[in-house]
Amino acid sequence: MQSDLKQRIPTALAYVVIIAGAFLFDDIPAIVLLWIFYALCLYEFLTIEFGSRSSWRYIIYTILGHSIIVLGLVLIIPFIAICSIAGIVAVLMFLTGIALWTHHRSLVTILPQPLRSTMYLTLPFMLVIYLVLHYDQFRIVVLGSFIIIWLNDAGAYFIGRAFGKTKILPEVSPGKSWEGWFGGILSGIISALIIAQYFSVLGILQWIQLAILLGVFGLVGDLTESAWKRSYAIKDSSTILPGHGGFLDRLDSFIYSLPFIILFYVATNQLL
Repeated sequence: MQSDLKQRIPTALAYVVIIAGAFLFDDIPAIVLLWIFYALCLYEFLTIEFGSRSSWRYIIYTILGHSIIVLGLVLIIPFIAICSIAGIVAVLMFLTGIALWTHHRSLVTILPQPLRSTMYLTLPFMLVIYLVLHYDQFRIVVLGSFIIIWLNDAGAYFIGRAFGKTKILPEVSPGKSWEGWFGGILSGIISALIIAQYFSVLGILQWIQLAILLGVFGLVGDLTESAWKRSYAIKDSSTILPGHGGFLDRLDSFIYSLPFIILFYVATNQLL
């Protein structure tokens, strides 16, 4: 555990500093960082799905093509359609998770690869970029979500290590326990209470509700990505981040939660 932490902590600190710096500074650095995360995650996704058949040219064309087409669409279609898309993506991602957990990967691979990567990565990232562009306060909600997820993960990791006995889905993710999950939820709520003292874009109760939402759907996203990786017989999406694997490994809870964060923000701020 000691050697594991020696790798994880410096990487996590650098990650936190970069995200906090970008999101606290202005909308443009936040959007640029979100797009970089999207591109890196899509690179890992395509590399895993295609392996040696993937090429840099194909990956670059896919990233640019997806970004331009989807972001162009979300910039011109009505806002209510944006919310509808977020809702559809949320439902599809949840169904994908169930299919993967129950070892029905064929139900997922029925969809052509471009649709899978669009649903799981491109649409969530482009929708959140759209909202950051149009609603300055949403940038702080995204930053708060990052912080809650970090502390949720940290609480789940340490409490799960110390007290975790009841496994959630051992065949999918052997390390995940209900004790760790409850510890993560508690850590997320405590972090939400602290965030509410500094950022008033949401009320205290709304930050707590967001923390619980992130704790629930973050776990679903984590398990979904674990099941997806197991279907390809791999442990980590890459080795880019020492102690954490790849960007898909680090951002799985955040990516999966994005449509739900969007819908929560729209509902609590009565944007429709």
